[in-house]
Formats: sequence, C-alpha cells, structure tokens
Amino acid sequence: MLAAPLNEADREQAAQAVVQVADDLAVPDPDAARNRLASLRTALTGAAGIAQPALDIISRILPLLGS
Repeated sequence: MLAAPLNEADREQAAQAVVQVADDLAVPDPDAARNRLASLRTALTGAAGIAQPALDIISRILPLLGS
C-alpha cells in the first residue's frame, strides 16, 4: 500500500510499475525489470514516507538482475 504524499497519478504509476516488474520477472525479462525498477527508484526518491523502504527493496532486487 502506497501511503506516501504522492499525487494520485504518481501513486498509480508507481503501483503499475511494481506490477509490471512482477510480470517482467515472471517471463523472465530481467532487463525490462531492471529498467522499470531504476525508473521507479528515481520516481520514489523524493516521496517522503515510502521512499526509503521502497529504495531499500529496489536496491536489494537490482543486483539480482545484474545491475
């Protein structure tokens, strides 16, 4: 659940990116997942509240994808 002070469009975009990453990993398409995670990391960097936990998760997943 994204409870950070993001506007509705940014929350929706972040939620869709997470779903797309899961789809990319199910295929598997690690390059697409890595690119989406990097974009999501950039988008969440300025969002208070969710930024640090999300960045921690992304930082742990990216190395597994060869980044």
